[in-house]
Amino acid sequence: EAVKEILRHGFEELDCEAIWCAHYDFNDQSRRVIEKSGFRLQKTKDTTNLLDVTHPTLFYALTKEEWQQL
Repeated sequence: EAVKEILRHGFEELDCEAIWCAHYDFNDQSRRVIEKSGFRLQKTKDTTNLLDVTHPTLFYALTKEEWQQL
């Protein structure tokens, strides 16, 4: 429910054309929420966090048009 409200706010009130998000490759719970929300995988890239640890990171996007079709 929280993700649905964030998407609604972004697309309807802020008039965003697209919203993106990301998760580390080992975070399966985040992946499931992201995919269930309609986001599509765009790319995978190694990122380094504030503790100087590098992880493969998956980036997703959802356009306003895609969101309206859900």
